[in-house]
Amino acid sequence: MGFDGRPNAVVIYILFGRGGRVLGGRGFRLPASELPAEEILSAFLRQYYRPGRFIPQQILIPIALADRALIEEWLTERQKKRVRLLVPKAGDKRRLLQMARENAEKFLLPEIGNETLLENLRHVLHLANLPRRIEAFDISNFQGQYAVGSMVLFVDGQPSKEGYRHFKIQTVVGADDYGMMEEILLRRYRKALAGGDLPDLVLLDGGRGQLNVAQRVFEKLGIQDVDFISLAKERIEPHPRRGRKKTEEKIFHPLFATPFILPKHSSLLIFLDRLRDEAHRFAITFHKKVRGKGAQQSVLEEIAGIGPIRRRELLQFFGTPEKVQNATVEKLRKVPRMNQKLARMVYDFFHRPDKEGPLNLTGT
Repeated sequence: MGFDGRPNAVVIYILFGRGGRVLGGRGFRLPASELPAEEILSAFLRQYYRPGRFIPQQILIPIALADRALIEEWLTERQKKRVRLLVPKAGDKRRLLQMARENAEKFLLPEIGNETLLENLRHVLHLANLPRRIEAFDISNFQGQYAVGSMVLFVDGQPSKEGYRHFKIQTVVGADDYGMMEEILLRRYRKALAGGDLPDLVLLDGGRGQLNVAQRVFEKLGIQDVDFISLAKERIEPHPRRGRKKTEEKIFHPLFATPFILPKHSSLLIFLDRLRDEAHRFAITFHKKVRGKGAQQSVLEEIAGIGPIRRRELLQFFGTPEKVQNATVEKLRKVPRMNQKLARMVYDFFHRPDKEGPLNLTGT
């Protein structure tokens, strides 16, 4: 159960789960109140778990309640089983609670994702343009391999998925995130310049280094009328007295030496986090797809006597390497450019006597 108190409203967000899996969620907007958070939460619990409502045996709450024992007794009596209110400090339960809190923070975004939010963003970050069209970028790779980039588009504060773009990294070898970002920015904005399709604001995932990459690209292309910023995640850093300290998220702007630091519950920071997280999600999804295909196709490359043309014919005929693996010799023989000898070679490769059954191409 996540809690977010604001000057104009209180949000409580409930995640529903079973067996460690999140099954869904629901947010509740309550009128602003001067009551302490624990009293608001206590009253909400009594109202929410009314007769007929399912009561789980464990309810995760963000803060300790003075009347916790009374509420537990009341819920236990209704459920006929022991019900506990838990304030987890670590582990999976703590992560679930954090997820609920983040959902509570973002619940009101549709209400603030409008002209006022964008005007505030322009004013606070000293942007030249009202950021109606925002393009956000992220990079994903595995030790420099299967490297991809993503771009998501938000228009008037809302995602515009027809404008989303994927990029396979073509010119950078190895784990060079700056080089990869430079490649996809050059590719994107050469095309955008030619088509008159420039955004108002570009958001990069990273710190000053990624911002410098964007500045170099825009100077090279002669782009002057587009704002660009980068958003660095909070980190754990060494501290001389406390051992370790969590830093705030930082927003880097090319015209300011010192990064902007917004309050953690600022609607502007929540909005920028939403943009950055969506670009990250989109990049990770594409990376997993590319990496999965690459890993599967690399298996076919190990078959002696089967070159790139026949590999392409096999994949076009069967659809996936897993279906190639499960095919009989007779079925393999029907593939264009295959003969009996080659079909037997492919079959034998996947059913080698030194293996305990067929090779596993599913990644499990």
